[in-house]
This record gives sequence, structure tokens and C-alpha cells, in this order.
Amino acid sequence: MTTFQTSYIHCPNCNEKMYAYELTSYLLNNTEVYSDGKVEASNPILLDEILLCVHCESPMWKEDVFEGNDEEIDYDNTKEALHISDLFPPFMEDSEQKTINYFLKILDSDFTDKSIREIYIRMKLWHLLNDKRRSLKSTVPRFFKRLINKISKKKPESRFQDYNLYFKPNLIRLLQIYKPENGEELLLKAEMHREIGDFEQALQCLNNVEGLGNENMFDAIKRAVRRKEYEVFRL
Repeated sequence: MTTFQTSYIHCPNCNEKMYAYELTSYLLNNTEVYSDGKVEASNPILLDEILLCVHCESPMWKEDVFEGNDEEIDYDNTKEALHISDLFPPFMEDSEQKTINYFLKILDSDFTDKSIREIYIRMKLWHLLNDKRRSLKSTVPRFFKRLINKISKKKPESRFQDYNLYFKPNLIRLLQIYKPENGEELLLKAEMHREIGDFEQALQCLNNVEGLGNENMFDAIKRAVRRKEYEVFRL
């Protein structure tokens, strides 16, 4: 069961008042999980850690502004905080690329004042860039993709135009600051290495994974490493 609470928040930039939702519990049903850790679920914006001011569109971290009070919301006279997807809705032309550019822009600002926040944004950027090829999984079986890649001897950068420009630099930086604390996080680090073609480091991470609950994900990623596959895939 999904439950949430509403609260008034104030924009740190313009100090205007608005309201926002915060999840208190979340039940995942009919989801799709991918090797890069992305979970496609209903109402994904409720999971966002970043809000936008409805008045000046400045980004803000939910944990910094959420007041968590029980004051009754005057919905008739108060606007709801925005999400990044409100700026670049799916029906907008080039919405995906505009969202990527937005994340790249805030990465160059002091908005990512903590490493955990930079990690969050770079994870979102990783998933967004993978979305450009994620849909291939449902239409092209991995067996045939491997065969085509082997025959053509194409490298990932030739199949994925943003590889050298955004994708690889983002994952290299993510690997520098990401410090796994458990088996699941170490498995995700192995996936980062795999997707930039560093299969030796990926295998080393996998060999150090302990206490993992999701054995299916572990086995799938390990097979992909041994086959020297780069692409993200659905589990």
C-alpha cells in the first residue's frame, strides 16, 4: 500500500510557499527491474528526491525543505511544487535530451554540495542515458544482439552516440565517489564497470559480493560479464 503525507515547503531561493507530497510507505507492483538498478514503477515522481519551486523553478532537495508539519493545506490558494518531469514532459520534443542537459547543468553547480547528492544525480543520469537503448531489450533478443555485435565487431561507443560524450565520463566519475556498503551496492558497482567495458574489475567486484538476497540479478550480471556484454538489460 502506498501512503504519503503533504506539507508546506518554502523555496530556499525566493522563499515562496507551496506544498509537496512525501512518501511514508511504498508498495511496488508490476514493476520492471533492469541490470543498472532502475525500477520502472507507477508514480515514479513520488520517489524523487528533487523538487522544483513552482514560482521560480529553482531546484531543491526534498530533505532540506520538507517541514513535515500537520498543518492543513489550503489547496485552493496554494500551488504544488514541481518535478523535473513537469519541465520536460514526455510529449515535449527532445524531452529526454533536455532532461539529461538539466542534470548536467546542476552537476556543475553547488547544488550537489554532498557526495551522496552527486551520486543520486549521476545515478539518475546513468538511467536516463541508458533509456536511449533500454527499449531495445524488448524487441531484440540478447542472443541476436551478441551475435550482431560479434560479427560487426562494433564497440559500444559506435552503437551509442552519447557514450564518449556523457555516458562513460559519468560512470567513471560515479565509480570514483560510489562506496558500496553491502552486497547489493557492490553488485551495482560491478554493473557500472561492465557497462564501460571494464570486465576484469566487474568480475573482481562480483567475486567480493557477499550476503546477497537477489541471486538472479547476480547470476545474470555475471553471465553478461563473462560474455563481455555492455548493454543494460531487463532482469
